[in-house]
Amino acid sequence: MSRYVVCAGLLGALLVASCGRIDPKTELATATARFEAKDYAEAGIRVSNVVQVQPDNPEARRLRAEIAIAIGDYTTALADFERAQALGVAPSAIAPGEAEALVVARQPDKALAVLDAARPTGKDPRYWVTRAEALLAAGRTAEAEQALENTEPGPRATIVRARIAFQRNDLVGAERELVGSGSSDPAILTARAELFARTQRLPEAAAALQGAADMYHASHLTTREVMALLSLVQVQLAANDLEAAEVTARRLAQAAPQAALTSYMKGLVEYRRGRFDEAAALIQPLVGSSPDTVQFRALLGAIQLARGNFGQAEQQLQAVLATSPGDPAAIKLLAETHLRQQRPEAALATLRGVADTAAEDPQIGMLSGVASVLAGDTRQGLLYLQQAASLDPGNEALKLELARAYLLAGRDSDASALLKDALGGGPAALEAGMLKLMAHVRNGTADDAAAQDLLAQFPEDSRALTAVAIYTQFRGDDTRARELFERAAKLETSGSTARMLVAATWVREGRTREAEDLLSGLVQQQPDNVRALTGLAELLAARNEFDAAARYLQQAAERSQSIAPRLALAQLRIRQGDLVAARREVDTAARLAPDSPEVAAVRGLLALGEGRPSEAATLLRQASAKLPDRLGITLALGRAELAAGQAESARDVLRKMLPSAPKSLPLRFVLGEAELRLGNAGEAASIATELKAEYPAQSAGYVLDAEVRTAARQYGAAADSLAAAFEREPSWAVMARLVEARQLAGQPAEALKATEQWLTANPRHVPGLLLRATLLQNAGQDAAALAGFESVLALDHDNLVALNNAAWLSQRLGRPGALALAEQANAIRADNPAVLDTLGFILLNGDRPADAVGHLRRAAELAPSNPEIHYHLAEALVKTGQAAEARSVLGKVLARGADFEQRAAAQKLYDSL
Repeated sequence: MSRYVVCAGLLGALLVASCGRIDPKTELATATARFEAKDYAEAGIRVSNVVQVQPDNPEARRLRAEIAIAIGDYTTALADFERAQALGVAPSAIAPGEAEALVVARQPDKALAVLDAARPTGKDPRYWVTRAEALLAAGRTAEAEQALENTEPGPRATIVRARIAFQRNDLVGAERELVGSGSSDPAILTARAELFARTQRLPEAAAALQGAADMYHASHLTTREVMALLSLVQVQLAANDLEAAEVTARRLAQAAPQAALTSYMKGLVEYRRGRFDEAAALIQPLVGSSPDTVQFRALLGAIQLARGNFGQAEQQLQAVLATSPGDPAAIKLLAETHLRQQRPEAALATLRGVADTAAEDPQIGMLSGVASVLAGDTRQGLLYLQQAASLDPGNEALKLELARAYLLAGRDSDASALLKDALGGGPAALEAGMLKLMAHVRNGTADDAAAQDLLAQFPEDSRALTAVAIYTQFRGDDTRARELFERAAKLETSGSTARMLVAATWVREGRTREAEDLLSGLVQQQPDNVRALTGLAELLAARNEFDAAARYLQQAAERSQSIAPRLALAQLRIRQGDLVAARREVDTAARLAPDSPEVAAVRGLLALGEGRPSEAATLLRQASAKLPDRLGITLALGRAELAAGQAESARDVLRKMLPSAPKSLPLRFVLGEAELRLGNAGEAASIATELKAEYPAQSAGYVLDAEVRTAARQYGAAADSLAAAFEREPSWAVMARLVEARQLAGQPAEALKATEQWLTANPRHVPGLLLRATLLQNAGQDAAALAGFESVLALDHDNLVALNNAAWLSQRLGRPGALALAEQANAIRADNPAVLDTLGFILLNGDRPADAVGHLRRAAELAPSNPEIHYHLAEALVKTGQAAEARSVLGKVLARGADFEQRAAAQKLYDSL
């Protein structure tokens, strides 16, 4: 749902009954005058009266659209602009306003088409600032900057400049634009709030939004006031300022009482305050009136789960997954619901939807482990729980579940150590009471009287409450356990166990924002609390806020004697692709603990990411020998050995783990790849068929099927399988494979179309933009390809491929700047033969053959089998009077018999020598 349609049709609601007949001409003139005076309410009434009498009055339609733009009612604006144009209004008269509405509606390409059709002959500041907004929304940053050169100073231009700076990660520049000007324009305040919110300065963001809402209210711009209030509620919730959020929600209800998002925000506030019945009363009607809105159903499912209405929670969450099958939050909530219903098999079936991330997501691993244990598969449960604990060593709830699994497996000493670590010490009577309860937990026996005695003796001690909560949870009373945990958290002042347990419980229930708020408060109170820092980092990483997560992990690493936070930071950097930063953390961890198998494992992951699979396999093999039950290490080892060409060894490793994790989707997928590499296409195809049948909503079976088809050179069928995979997992990894398959199948147009579809949904995705430009270049569309590479450079200034190809195409098309691009690429990678060839070729064609020879000679040394590079070198040698060497170079190239584009020209040059 677009956040801009909350008050759709608001302008039309201003229409009033007229006493007698009106003079449309006079009424329209009055409306125009009131509009120019910024009296939008009166102007709206007047123009709507005209439209009521003359619905086909083109000027009235155009004016009503402009009024709608002014008050923020973009839905009405688009409808009236469309009608005005149909009635004969010139495109130039409506283009800026219509384009502005289209940008807000997230249709930047359509906005640009509207603007292109009505390009002004001179400077039109409104046209150009709207064009800049559209170009920025389309990811064309450099062109947006150029468009701004034709604008005048004003709030909109300032906001565009700030957003350009923010896109380039220039936070200082963005703040200079928005804050340095000192402007109090409400649009500037709203943009300023967005900047503050993104940089976690939530109090400042709230203050800016409050100011914007107040100013819009004073100007009677209700729709814009509502939008500011909606954002304000979200910021206040993120800051855990629930009282302020409740006040804002009440104000929102006064401004837009009938809006669906008003009820949603009120319900969300009630849910966050723990008033689940009130929250349900607000959200239930929304689901009834808008059953296809996923966020309404998801919130209702979470509310029903918190109320203990498991059947209703299941119904809502299943409806969410019917619309969004891969929604991880809904999957986790539904699995938790099944576990609370004592239906572990159903929980496992639900978790299959995210089974491929169990080795990386500790929450999924914990849920899978608990479900496996309850289903009677203790060995499999322990595997999941140990893996999850290795990923999230500070998760207290996870420790308790692992302790329970140890008890069921007969490993009492391991369980006892975990439970003692969770509770800590205290007065003798308190410690004795806690140990007595834990003994019952370990032995699986009950002593409710002992639990009541402990509470009676220490009613205000968070440790006693936590111990009884653990006992109560193991007895199966989750509702009572949660109450005790939350009481303990409120009483806890010096420790953190209770609050960590509450945060973990909330995460399991899908209340991640509340967990994040709780941990943020704990970190503010205890900045050296490593467990809180790592827990908060994990929650941020789950929301893809990797930089913020990295900051907390860095703090944890600096404050901890353990290497765990540093290794977690290294793995986060590997996920981000920042391998330099990852290596720095791994090297530090290796100095602190040179013999640690965990360090060896992460070093192996890093080596795999850096393209050194043999070294990765050696390191991961060492780690696996000391940590034999780690599914993640085994998977990484299998992948490393496959990449190193050791398919048989990879298969053996994976088969050895399979009995312990027979339902592991990623394990079986990599095993299928190993079988295929060994030539066992039938076995690989069989695994693919099983995965498609057992995990129909997952992409893995279809991807493996595509690999089997590709090996058999059935490229069309491979592309079809990958298209099915993309429907289930619309990720870039699958899309890249699909495009490659389309190309192999001789379907370049379909490959380009697939890439375009990806970029429509992900307009700022650099790899996608790079692939599109490359496909255009391969298709001979040089001008479009050059524009594509320039789009990449607008987002990633130092992208080597984009720099090199843009330089080559600029030279080929006679465009300026080719040499500067080539020199920039060479400054980044002076040892890349393609870069050296491009630079040398441009210098050669710029009448600088002497400068070209050195670059081309080095390129030929680095790429001895590339005929084009050697041909370019021969050309440069000829122009510098070194004909004999040129003939020798060409003779070797032509003797190889390789076919290349300039072969005929090379033969002609050779003959001339």
